[in-house]
Amino acid sequence: MGCSRKIGRPALDLSSGKKCCPGCGEEKPLTDFYRRKITKKDPSGYRSSCKSCDIADGTIRMATWRLRNLERDNAGARRRSKTPTARAKHAAYMRTYTKRPEQRPILRDRWRLKRAILRAETYKDGVIQAATQIEGKFTRADWLALLKEFDHACAYCGTETKLSLEHLMPLSRDGKTEVGNIVPACIPCNSSKRDQTLEEFVPNRAAEIRERARLN
Repeated sequence: MGCSRKIGRPALDLSSGKKCCPGCGEEKPLTDFYRRKITKKDPSGYRSSCKSCDIADGTIRMATWRLRNLERDNAGARRRSKTPTARAKHAAYMRTYTKRPEQRPILRDRWRLKRAILRAETYKDGVIQAATQIEGKFTRADWLALLKEFDHACAYCGTETKLSLEHLMPLSRDGKTEVGNIVPACIPCNSSKRDQTLEEFVPNRAAEIRERARLN
């Protein structure tokens, strides 16, 4: 069930066990919201946005900061990777990945989304395009829906391999980072397409791919 998307804190009414998320505009059960400290300003005890929107917003904020601070972030990552805490976390991650197969798709999709958002913003005329173009137009939920629509395979060749976020209309030709202009693509297809439009790259399948990319 949907609800109106209004800026600011929605009206407090938790008697039905549901709450409206201003991010996606949907009414969801309270279990879909993270808990927070009860205050006079917000006595609900729940965050305003649902878990999916919170995760997507955090990913976008992280990608935006990293694009503006690449050298600083890389230097910090190198320092952190050598600490005992980082090594312990990596060991725990590998244990989860190898011993709990049911967690692999979640971990893999989370990693792919982070990498795809970072690749989405490319150098243009010597200036990094603002990552804020993504904000409010393409979320983690949209990316997961696209992966499901294309069966976790490349939209062009159908190969089930490492996928990246690919623009049907390239950013260099005023394409937008939004649903309808993005598909998952393997690295070879993404590289081969370069700055071509969808119709120029695969004229015979352009209509089919564009229709599926709209997530209708």
